[in-house]
Amino acid sequence: MAGELSKLSITHLAKTFPRGDGELKVLADINLEIGANEFVTVIGPSGCGKSTLLNIIAGLDQPTAGAVQCDGRPVTGTGTDRGVVFQQYALFPWLTVRQNIGFGLKMQGKDAAAIRPVVDHYLDVVGLTAFADSYPKDLSGGMRQRVAIARAYAADPAVLLMDEPFGALDAQTRAQLQDSLRAFWAAEKKTCFFITHDVDEAIFLGQRIVIMGANPGTIKEIVPVALPEPRTQAVRLSPEFLAIKQHVWAQVYQEAAVQA
Repeated sequence: MAGELSKLSITHLAKTFPRGDGELKVLADINLEIGANEFVTVIGPSGCGKSTLLNIIAGLDQPTAGAVQCDGRPVTGTGTDRGVVFQQYALFPWLTVRQNIGFGLKMQGKDAAAIRPVVDHYLDVVGLTAFADSYPKDLSGGMRQRVAIARAYAADPAVLLMDEPFGALDAQTRAQLQDSLRAFWAAEKKTCFFITHDVDEAIFLGQRIVIMGANPGTIKEIVPVALPEPRTQAVRLSPEFLAIKQHVWAQVYQEAAVQA
């Protein structure tokens, strides 16, 4: 990705944390360019700094060195140009589905007349119109995560950051939400930075896969994913998918074995 075309630009990023009398180097010299509407997945062994990297991009943490830019502007803290979806649903339990999805728009100062059609649109996109007036406690885990994704999209951020959003779900629900998210992305478009531990998920969702190494966290390899669109579950059985899986798994397994 050429720098001037990048939606998200990460340059010589490093992060250390104090540890005892010394320091723990979590990230070292991370360089990555992500284009507009590109879907990038990130995979690597536990402890390689994936979530730390996402938190820095989100503005929830600060780098020790290097910089992050979103649309050419330095990231120095949180902002409405970046939406975040975590593994835990982070919905407001006292708000309905409709109110949760519209929360970001309300915080932007939009009035009810402007918020309602946007929320109606995203309720329809994620298939939850019938649950608009339900509360999070009345929803399944998969439905709650669809609300979280709809809320992030409704606020119209430039970049959507997702930290293992399907990690706590059962395999069937996870596959269904992967389908939904890919279809959602294809229809709505958004620059997506998606962290996962699952190789199949990284391949199915991503246009490129960033493989990270650990101690300290670095970018080991970036793998392009040239699979047909639209992607369906059938693509998982294709020779192209299996070849990418074999390569990515070998790299991740090798890195994990070094850390063991």
